[in-house]
Amino acid sequence: TFEVRDASGKQVDQHDLRLDAKEPALVRLSLPATLAPGGYKVTWSAVAQDLHVVKGSFTFRFAP
Repeated sequence: TFEVRDASGKQVDQHDLRLDAKEPALVRLSLPATLAPGGYKVTWSAVAQDLHVVKGSFTFRFAP
């Protein structure tokens, strides 16, 4: 799973997580065409080959 949330906690991604067509080790997730300036947090989780769950998060700022 992947989620992108704005500073207020609202989910802003397009809920379309998918594997990359050319590189199956990559995933893609769409964001709105007009992303508002400000801070965002990405949270993710995945199931590893040995079946344990791996989680993480990172933040970024958008300033057009």
